[in-house]
Amino acid sequence: VCTCPDADIIRKPGADGGGPDAQLEALSKIKASIDTTNVLQGWTRESGQGAGYCFWRSVTCSEDGVSLQQIFISDKNGVKGLVGSLPNAAVFGGLPKLESLAIIGQHGIKGSIPDWSNLTSLTELKIAGDGLTGTIPALLGNLTRLKTLYLWGNNLNGTLPGKLQGLKALEDVQMSFNSLTGTVPGWLGTLTRLQVLKLGQNMLTGTIPRSL
Repeated sequence: VCTCPDADIIRKPGADGGGPDAQLEALSKIKASIDTTNVLQGWTRESGQGAGYCFWRSVTCSEDGVSLQQIFISDKNGVKGLVGSLPNAAVFGGLPKLESLAIIGQHGIKGSIPDWSNLTSLTELKIAGDGLTGTIPALLGNLTRLKTLYLWGNNLNGTLPGKLQGLKALEDVQMSFNSLTGTVPGWLGTLTRLQVLKLGQNMLTGTIPRSL
């Protein structure tokens, strides 16, 4: 829950020029993509006016109510049964300060992981326990601020992209319970801040690299 100031002193994004609130527009598009059955009933344009979205379930804003920083949607916090697909990168253009994005335990979220290489403010990405297929996009390697990357519990295939070795800030990587193939890459040992690595219940072969 956001600890926003009183609504009458919130600086409303877009208010000075009378244009739309880019953050509200982004959230509305995210909902349209991931929630075709209206599970997130409180995510309405009406309730989101004047930065009201800072009080929506699963949304956290900065203390001053200006920047949306976190979207945490999980079956563990009462959101269950979402049906849809992950939104494309353009949708997130109105959320330049987004640091944490989580969509967890939503088996009705299908399709592949989009090219989200423009979400460079993210430090946490948790897309886990959903119904995703396809490969892990190599362009996730552009998210160089990432500390946490969860992709466990989907049906992802293919190998671990070599470009992920550029994510030097990673501390926690969990990709268990997929259909990943190939070997455990030695470059994982170059991630010096890595503390947690979970790759179990995949189709990986070979030995654990000495670098680990």
